[in-house]
Amino acid sequence: MTFEGGTTVWHWDVPDALRPEDRRLLSTEELDRLAGMAPRRATEFVTSRAAVRSIISDLFGIPPRHIGLGRRACPGCGVDDHGPPALVHPDTSLWISVSHTVGRGALALSDRPVGVDVEQRRPVEIPELARTVLSTAERQWLDGLPDGHARLLGFFTCWTRKEAVLKAIGVGITGDLPAWHSHPDQSDDIVMDAAAGTSGAWRVRDLDLGPDWSAAVSGPADASGPLEVHPWPRRPPLTFESSRTGEQMTTTHDRDVLDAVLQFWRELLDVADIQPDDDFFDLGGTSLRAVRFVLRVRREFGIDLSATALTNASTARQCAEVIESLRSPDQAASA
Repeated sequence: MTFEGGTTVWHWDVPDALRPEDRRLLSTEELDRLAGMAPRRATEFVTSRAAVRSIISDLFGIPPRHIGLGRRACPGCGVDDHGPPALVHPDTSLWISVSHTVGRGALALSDRPVGVDVEQRRPVEIPELARTVLSTAERQWLDGLPDGHARLLGFFTCWTRKEAVLKAIGVGITGDLPAWHSHPDQSDDIVMDAAAGTSGAWRVRDLDLGPDWSAAVSGPADASGPLEVHPWPRRPPLTFESSRTGEQMTTTHDRDVLDAVLQFWRELLDVADIQPDDDFFDLGGTSLRAVRFVLRVRREFGIDLSATALTNASTARQCAEVIESLRSPDQAASA
């Protein structure tokens, strides 16, 4: 599993009952949160956290339980206990957004602020909700639809687009929902901005996650890069073992450091022919790939290499020299 920049959305089914194998991936803090949850809500929460941890584990090559999930500071008040979700460990500049509802969940990962929203198309009190959350133009459009089913689909199109934008901004439904016009008469790729333009312009794209759900993903209007959508390939999580940390790690002390760096780059960059003086970023290296390389070096050599080191030592030869300089005499002697 790889992330190549832009925005990627993974989605998954939420089962009717909680799966023990999903529960085992949660942190102690997340398990404590389950105590007060209703069974259906608990199943959504556990499945979604397990999916997020498994996907990030595959991307970065670290154990699911070692992944740190937290929050960024709220852009409205600056408090960090209710801002947008954040990937705390591994340390990365990537943005995440998570959404789950009855039967479906989704994770969005992007190199820019991102928001994703998924809603089950369940019967709701459309007239009352429309007066509260829709703009005048949206209500007029909704009233012109031919029947109740069409109006239900139309309402959830408006709602998921608005919610995706507000989650990308980081304020959620505390934002002024009627101020955002979702252009429901336009299909898919649209740009939304608030009435006063105080929160900038945001690109919104609808997601097809099945006939029973409405979904949308949003990011800055000027963001470039592709949008990819994939089902979560549910499978047993990667296993990690080590006498020191409980993780499964292999060592590369029997290989020349430069050869190892070249091999790591071939795998990460999907480039077969890499020479010692080739530049990591010229070959297609990104910030995420740099972080993944750092984690690979940590697993293989047992040293902590800063991702920023690649900025100053961006060729394979230079990078190998930095790694050699950080190795202890005992490590070098065992190579």
